[in-house]
Amino acid sequence: MPHYRNGLSRVGKVYHYCFRIHGQQFKGSTRAVDRASAERVLQEKRKEALFGPPDPKVVIPVMKDLIANWMETHRPTHSLQHLKSVEHLTRNWIIPAIGGTRINRINTQMVLDLRRRILEKGRSPATANLVLRVVKLLMNFAIRLDLIEKIPFQVQQIKTQKPPRPTIPPERMREFLAAVDKRATSPQAATLIRLMVGLGLRESEALEARWKWLDMSRHTYTVGRSKTRTPRTIPVPSWLWSHLLEMPKTLSEFICPCLDGTAHRGQFTKKTLLRAAKDLEIEGITPHSLRRTFATLHAQQGTALSDLQGMMGHTSPVLTLLYIQQSSEAKRMAQDTLGRRLGLA
Repeated sequence: MPHYRNGLSRVGKVYHYCFRIHGQQFKGSTRAVDRASAERVLQEKRKEALFGPPDPKVVIPVMKDLIANWMETHRPTHSLQHLKSVEHLTRNWIIPAIGGTRINRINTQMVLDLRRRILEKGRSPATANLVLRVVKLLMNFAIRLDLIEKIPFQVQQIKTQKPPRPTIPPERMREFLAAVDKRATSPQAATLIRLMVGLGLRESEALEARWKWLDMSRHTYTVGRSKTRTPRTIPVPSWLWSHLLEMPKTLSEFICPCLDGTAHRGQFTKKTLLRAAKDLEIEGITPHSLRRTFATLHAQQGTALSDLQGMMGHTSPVLTLLYIQQSSEAKRMAQDTLGRRLGLA
């Protein structure tokens, strides 16, 4: 065998490897004609030289099997909405492109081709970015299972300009709640929307709201089941407290239960929100928009960031800031105030 320098050397069309560990030289053919595949073989050979041959009992799955494992593992702990989103993206994009590929063989070119297919089908860069996040989510799951050491590709998100996220303006809140009451097919949908607006709850937290978490003496509500698994206590505004007291009591522990006493499923308020927002000619309102509305209204009112962070249950104030949307009116008032201080208005 000819002499090769350490690393990879190309002999004809095929790459060969050569390296030393503890004074012992290892060399041979990678049988690969592209450098990316040769690099993976080189890393595998180095790992085998350091730790011995791989355990034959450990079978590297193909992507579609990894997806099935992820879904089965996370079904009890993740929201139905999140599971449906992952299932939809994997079924429509990931499985057709790389579903039959072993996860340790997925490379940068494969992921770039996947993204190109998405864009060629007329989907937005935001959709392509979302699919990439799901692929990375699955790869990180494989790392935790010790199936691979690191993500075997390097693909960056497409830079996009995010449009302003809609919120309910304070001057239209009364009109919005009236439209909700008019459009709600169930009075419980109207109550759930009020819980999200008045307490900044996620939809899943509102659906899981329980009477026992209301403190009747202190007029507070404790989120007993949150996304962060950390309870948080929120003062209940008087307008929401009055509404809750007028609610008909049932034998269920939930504030807004189904007829069988269980909690409603995700997206229960979606249709009511869409109809009410259409009446007000506000586009893009979703259940999570109400959580952004809560944060934005408190920020405009002057609530301290630390207090707002605590009410929203965020681990970092930076995350809380992402929820605050500045309105055009607030920006105009800031500009006018500055103009007066400068003596120009």
